[in-house]
Amino acid sequence: MRYTRLSKYLTRVLLILTLIGVYILSLANEHVEDATLFGLPEGAKARLFKGNIEDMAISPDGKQLAVATKIGIWLYDTQTGDEIALYTGHDSSVRVVAFSPDGITLASGGGLGFDKSIRLWDTRTGKHRTISSEQRGDVRTLAYSPDGLWLVSGNNNGNVSLWDTTTGESRHVLSGHTAQVTSVAFSSDNKTFASAGLDDLIKSWDVENGQLKHTFVGHNDWVLTIAFSPDGTILASGSKDGTVRLWNPHTGQHLRTLSGKVKMFDTITFSPDGRFLMSCSHRSKTLEFWNVSIEKLENNIDLPEYGVSKVLYSPDRKTFVSMNIGGDIHFWDLQTGTIKLSLNGHPLTVRAIAYSTDGKTLASTSGLGVELWDVETRTHTLTLKGHQTGYATIGSLAFSSNLRTIISADGNGIINLWDYTTGEHKLNLNDHTKGIRSVAFSSDGKMFASAGNDHTIHIWDTETAQQIHTLEEVEGEVFSVAFSPDNMTLASSGPNGVMRL
Repeated sequence: MRYTRLSKYLTRVLLILTLIGVYILSLANEHVEDATLFGLPEGAKARLFKGNIEDMAISPDGKQLAVATKIGIWLYDTQTGDEIALYTGHDSSVRVVAFSPDGITLASGGGLGFDKSIRLWDTRTGKHRTISSEQRGDVRTLAYSPDGLWLVSGNNNGNVSLWDTTTGESRHVLSGHTAQVTSVAFSSDNKTFASAGLDDLIKSWDVENGQLKHTFVGHNDWVLTIAFSPDGTILASGSKDGTVRLWNPHTGQHLRTLSGKVKMFDTITFSPDGRFLMSCSHRSKTLEFWNVSIEKLENNIDLPEYGVSKVLYSPDRKTFVSMNIGGDIHFWDLQTGTIKLSLNGHPLTVRAIAYSTDGKTLASTSGLGVELWDVETRTHTLTLKGHQTGYATIGSLAFSSNLRTIISADGNGIINLWDYTTGEHKLNLNDHTKGIRSVAFSSDGKMFASAGNDHTIHIWDTETAQQIHTLEEVEGEVFSVAFSPDNMTLASSGPNGVMRL
């Protein structure tokens, strides 16, 4: 009898604990927001792309990656690739980001618009404060001091500014550069910071009084990136002249020059132990790893695409992160040279979009492929690949009314037809001699028109892909074409202010 009562009691306790657990989990899930819904403007339904990338920074513990884009700052979990948050507040593009040494604060700088402010974000709450709102130049680079008390910024007007991160006040505004400042960095002793610019020079400054310590002369073209070694004994610089130079930061003396396959350097970074220097360029597919002590190219990794504009070492010393101008971020295993994780969704530019006639599918293009999206679920369903030449050339898309065919046309004068329900590539047409600006289907889907820079409009039979008409007496390039609802009239427009029927 006692055993039965005890069993019933324990069963009730377990049931109550289970319900509490389910309730807690439901509360937690209420805060997990679909990334397509982060930070939407009023009236917007969803976001399918995340804004093209300007910069990135990894947190000191290696757990978060901040990505600066034209729509805000994305925070990612570096282990899973999941979106954690989207910080919106800048009124224009976010050009650069930097984590504080304790990882609690994220600094961001604006540009490419009216908002050229510097903002400090609390990564625990997502709230921010503005420490600079009246700058005249875009913020191109940011760096924290190792103790987190100072933030240095470089602008495209040549100014270097030092900020007190506690008060938000400007400590020094230094105007030693005669052209855009491209990179800034702090030494490990908190006493010195350096700046580099498009005047081919590197300068080091005293934190306390803002005085110029040294000017490093030797590069014969733009200096695009600089970095201090972790122990502060070496200052490295990468230039458009195709060399990496190593300097004594205390004397300004040039120590040695490193030259490899890469002929231009967008970014260089030291490994956490200071043994290796990693360098890369958006004009190359090669990452170079230099053994600093013996001045030798120790290793290189061939990347899957051109356009790597920044690389970062992860604090775990096992991973590095690459960012390319096409909008992809890859996490690499240092030992094997293989990709562990990729973050996508940051294309350079969305060139064209189109809705299917039933409104269930959205097509977009930002490069050589056509991306298809399920409108209801906001998920990517298919990529159509067939445009083989050029970059970011697809400029026009159109769906037929039969719910099967989509047209894409590019800057090389090529038209592709696809069955977008299966992804099957049907055919391509190349009768245009120059790039195509616009394509359009008739309302019954039996015809489509293409128009472009060769001053012609072609009208095609959809079923046979044969030309029905070629309209050649078009004055100037044709920007857009459209069929009337009864398909009896075609409208075209161009740069001369005239619309033709």
